[in-house]
Amino acid sequence: MLAGAKAEWPSFRGPQSTGIAAGADPPVSWTAGQALWKTRIPGIGHGSPIVSGDHVYVFTAVAAGESSVDLKKVDSVVFATDLVPHTWKILALHRKSGRILWQTDVHTGTPRQPRHVRGSYANSTPATDGRRIAAIIYQDKLVCLDTRGRVPWSRELAPSNPKSALDPAASPIFHDGMLIVLADWERDGFLMALDPATGREIWKTPRTEGMTWTTPAAYRTPSGESLIVVNSARWVRAYQAATGREQWRFDNGVKEPWDRIPAPVITPDHLIITGGSPDQPIVAIRHSARGDITLKPGERLNRDVAWSTERGAPYMTTPLAYQGQLYVIATNGVLTVYDERSGERLYQQRTVAPGDMIAASPIAAAGRVYTTCESGEVLVLRAGRRYEVMGKSEIGDPVLATPAIAGCLLLVRGLTHLHAFGRA
Repeated sequence: MLAGAKAEWPSFRGPQSTGIAAGADPPVSWTAGQALWKTRIPGIGHGSPIVSGDHVYVFTAVAAGESSVDLKKVDSVVFATDLVPHTWKILALHRKSGRILWQTDVHTGTPRQPRHVRGSYANSTPATDGRRIAAIIYQDKLVCLDTRGRVPWSRELAPSNPKSALDPAASPIFHDGMLIVLADWERDGFLMALDPATGREIWKTPRTEGMTWTTPAAYRTPSGESLIVVNSARWVRAYQAATGREQWRFDNGVKEPWDRIPAPVITPDHLIITGGSPDQPIVAIRHSARGDITLKPGERLNRDVAWSTERGAPYMTTPLAYQGQLYVIATNGVLTVYDERSGERLYQQRTVAPGDMIAASPIAAAGRVYTTCESGEVLVLRAGRRYEVMGKSEIGDPVLATPAIAGCLLLVRGLTHLHAFGRA
């Protein structure tokens, strides 16, 4: 097992939300029944597992009655019928054995709005700073636990009108000793920084971008300023981490500004913004951006925008920037790979069988890119400018959550179980 931060996966898409496990060496392939361990997780949740020390943490929502996910509902918005009391839980599993060490009920109540039949009431991924675990409860509250499963504090996190927030999916992040939380509701939205030890509010910045399903990202400018950036179908905005004041903005309101789900992607040179349907732009913004950096009509770049495309962005998954390439995978499994610095398209390849879909974001380690489709197949590609398959394996469980990598372990959350492959 690798030691230290290299062996941990503390939030959605891992260390610094990059999707990359530096120094890790997860397996390339396996055969049926070769899991190191497999543990049933009660209820339904699409949040990723996170890893800290010897613990793997999972967030889930358990219904008082029958509850299921219908993966066949693809092209229409259909709501589930499980508007019944639920119990939201955080589970801690032993990293080497998969044994459940503790599980804490963090909230009990009836959801205020029905979820999409493909979604869950625990869509977001928890985050940990090694001492605390933070999770957002669907339309109700933010909760913080210690590593023994105790709850030192929680606070209400609910819209004034439940119809203003459908299937919330933003995950919290820890940055610069603060807990950062996004609540992009149709009305009265905000970005907020809290003291993780007490829940005390450090700053709170109002937002009027409407509903998003994205997770904030943090990065530092060439001059050392720490910024929090948030995607949106209106304005993409970067905020000073210390104060919550806006540093720059980019008009992302394309002609049909639908959903924005993918998180911003931080690379050594750029900040990559994607997402949306039917318009699907990709925009590479320089770290030094300031003020209004919006492209003028007909422009593809300016002083602050290094490159952009009119189409090609994913609807749901967050792209992966790895070893100079940008990996963008669509819901239908079509993978498009770009040169990250120039925006040149390198290749395009379908990665799934017809009819299969992808909701999980790609991740990487050891020169390999891991993609997971909803049927439960994990495809491992050699990172590079050409398409090369290194391995293909089955989970045996439908998968919508983005997997996690920790040391020599690949952790994949299916609809019923958490699966661990490799060595602990």
